[in-house]
Amino acid sequence: MSGPVLQGPLPTGERWKSVRDNNNEGAQLLRAGQIARSAELFEQAIALTRVADVDAEGLDLRCRALSNLAAARELSGDLGGAITEIEEAISTGQRVLAEIGDLRGTRSAVLSGHLARAQTLILLGRLDEALESADRATALLSGADGDLLRFTLHNVRCGIFLEAGRLPEADQEGERALEVALASHPELSASVYPNLAGIAQLTDDDATAQDYLALAEQINRLAGDATSRQHAVENLARASLQAGRLEEARRGFGTAEALAVEAGLPIRAAASRCGIAAVRLHSGQPDEAAEALRDAITRFPAEGAHLERLQAWGVLGDAESARMDFAAAEDAYTNAREHALTAQDRCRIDVRRAEMHAEWASAAPADRAALLARALDLAVAAHLATEALRETFPPGPARERWVGSVAAPARGLAFRLAALLGDTRLLLALTENASAAVAFHAPTTTAVSPWVAEFEPPAPTGSEIELPAAASGLLTGSTQLPVRFQPPPRVLSCPGAEVLLAEWFERAEQRYGIRVRSEEVVAGW
Repeated sequence: MSGPVLQGPLPTGERWKSVRDNNNEGAQLLRAGQIARSAELFEQAIALTRVADVDAEGLDLRCRALSNLAAARELSGDLGGAITEIEEAISTGQRVLAEIGDLRGTRSAVLSGHLARAQTLILLGRLDEALESADRATALLSGADGDLLRFTLHNVRCGIFLEAGRLPEADQEGERALEVALASHPELSASVYPNLAGIAQLTDDDATAQDYLALAEQINRLAGDATSRQHAVENLARASLQAGRLEEARRGFGTAEALAVEAGLPIRAAASRCGIAAVRLHSGQPDEAAEALRDAITRFPAEGAHLERLQAWGVLGDAESARMDFAAAEDAYTNAREHALTAQDRCRIDVRRAEMHAEWASAAPADRAALLARALDLAVAAHLATEALRETFPPGPARERWVGSVAAPARGLAFRLAALLGDTRLLLALTENASAAVAFHAPTTTAVSPWVAEFEPPAPTGSEIELPAAASGLLTGSTQLPVRFQPPPRVLSCPGAEVLLAEWFERAEQRYGIRVRSEEVVAGW
């Protein structure tokens, strides 16, 4: 959510002072967490401008009140309503600009509107549209704009790329946002640290994620609004859970739920309940966890919350697996997969599904062969996809953490299942395939630290350059966006043979929507 949109640079005329006052008071209440009351004031302000002879000043104030009402709608879980309000705000602001230009500072309000729309679209999972909105905001940015708008632009783009699984780009935008914040308004850094923590967690760097979240919590405790304080407490609880500090996580999620209920944040309240359920699962109480998760999932609003639903259904799948109700686990994992917006998340879920089917096979001797075959199908396709996704990371720690935490376990599972089924032909093909994907370890040029921000120049623009994947070993690790490398070639095991794993490549590419191997074919002898 962007900050409240208040009065422009010119004083308000007598006719519209009540509109201004309602909008400003509503913004104060919104910051204090009184969302329902703030929405009433914004609606009153907007209604006062809906007159036949409204002038540009009244339209400018309507634009600002609509933007704030959209923020209130988003926080209350009405994402569709938020989009409706913010789109009217943008069109109203554009009407003002057409009539009187930027005399009242309306351009900044329209720019903020595009960023707010992008943030809501992220929650709805409409990432392409979110990026388009951010691009429109970028086009409106000028040298006269303040650091707050520049920070918000970079932070919104960071959030879009994070949700899309484009982690190098997310990291670059996050560092740019942090640079602006630390140089101008340090309290703003509390809004970007959770994004940087998310990037670290997705690459299995839990220590750095914990440091980022602790910084955000400290800042929000001193200077944050009600919503920011709730987010900080919930994020720290999630980090405690991931680190195995279960009692600390339980207390944190309990506090986060209470703060969410008090502030009127239904998505965050439901997510906090899911966190408490996850603590129960890790405490050896899968029955209680499954019951609590099913209840919490029903409490999510009808729209949006894709990440929260993904996590909730995934943990429910783990709980049902622990209860040995494998059919229910498969249903939960399938629901989780429907909310996954990235190939990375779909791969993670499918690896869990493969492991679950292998456990299911050991508990159901009559169906053992079919269940193991299904596990193998999931594991091999996920293995090939995670191997290809490795090339989306620049050489360095993030890539190696992806390999260690996701790609290597997927590969090991695929090999174990093929061996268990006695599929020597597939084992040979997997081994030959591995020879076409050599791993390179490149040293990093700078330390990874949440305390000292290191910044790289922007990536060069222009047409993308494709190089063979092996060339990635020539680069050193950094936050700069890497050159996009061509996928590794396909392999022929011997003259006249078919390409190894050809059907599996097609299956993985169709299942995950990414290129797994290039069209080039090389000899494996």
